[in-house]
Amino acid sequence: MARDFYIDTDSRQFVEGLTNAAVKIQGPYFKGDTETLNLYFLQRTGVIGTPYSYSDKSSSTAKVSWGTLGQSSLLSVTGFSALSTSVTATISTVQNGTSTQNDIQSLNLSKIPSSGYIQISFPSVTLTTSKYFLGNIELDADYQLNNLTPATFVGITGGYTRLIVGGTYYLSQGDSSRSIAVRTVRGTSVEESASYLCTFDQSPYTTKVVELSNGVFNVNAIPSGEIGDEIKFLPDCSATISGITAGTTYYIVSKSPFKISATSGGSALTSINPIRGISASFATKAEHTESLSYPISAVDLTNQICALKNVGVGNFEATKTSDTDFLLEFKGIRGNQDIATMTALSTFASAPGFTATVGITSAAITTLLSGTTSAPVTLEVELTSGGNKLTAAQGDATLAVPISH
Repeated sequence: MARDFYIDTDSRQFVEGLTNAAVKIQGPYFKGDTETLNLYFLQRTGVIGTPYSYSDKSSSTAKVSWGTLGQSSLLSVTGFSALSTSVTATISTVQNGTSTQNDIQSLNLSKIPSSGYIQISFPSVTLTTSKYFLGNIELDADYQLNNLTPATFVGITGGYTRLIVGGTYYLSQGDSSRSIAVRTVRGTSVEESASYLCTFDQSPYTTKVVELSNGVFNVNAIPSGEIGDEIKFLPDCSATISGITAGTTYYIVSKSPFKISATSGGSALTSINPIRGISASFATKAEHTESLSYPISAVDLTNQICALKNVGVGNFEATKTSDTDFLLEFKGIRGNQDIATMTALSTFASAPGFTATVGITSAAITTLLSGTTSAPVTLEVELTSGGNKLTAAQGDATLAVPISH
């Protein structure tokens, strides 16, 4: 276990830590032990509650000595190396979500950060359907959505849509956990460009075909004109309706219900039907939280992730289990389902400092402790930069003999 020394470079004293300016009382150093020493240098901020900030002394060299003032040291340690400031933020799956249990993940920081920030990214989710038509989806599996969740249209197989592959659309929950409406804007209107099959021309007017079945057309308005009048389907119809040819003349044989024939005075065509999409897929947009600096509270982490469209308020809770660890549980409409592992985007860095491993032993220590179990000494930290030496701190310490020696 390492000993951490926090050094107030203004008072030249050992203090309790970054947030505590009380003088540090050193525990005993036992002869023969091997210790790892970490040195952190602090400068005063003048701010109540945060008395210090870290001072980077990496351009200096450090030495730690035990001894008596005005005499040669009993033991000196050089060869300190700079502490790594790298902080790794890792999210792992603790429990996969199923129909009977929530998905639980964990966030771990490899060490306590002193600077930087973190963002949590919720990954893209691909939604598939074998029943996509006119901007409405019946999903192949349950997946409840928050209103206007952004998604990218991936593509369709076996049919036609006016949606653009790679385009951003907004998905809203329908009347069931599998019913989804596709919208083009962050508004309430249903996606217009896919809300009709095609258009036919009856000069000077055009009429949209909303739906049809076996030659019976559902149109957005009853066309003007009379039985026997001519109509022509525009080119967009070739990809959406089977049984007609765009640009060819057809004839109205019934207005309510609306039906057509291939010849003047001929029988109504009954084999005209939509070319429906067999399958389509959408990928929800990956989202990330705002930047969070350390220390992170469970409430802040919960609120940030719940603010994501793919999650939503009340559907996630973070629990802080240590200074560097959180449990991340999905619940509500995100409960009882498997959630892809989130990722952490971090610029966190830990405090700069020095580290060295030292054996508490020397001939001088053996002589000092001969015939006694402990002796008071002074612990001193020295910095050297550009040939100039600086006594950074001094404090009382004790050298002692353990039972095993």
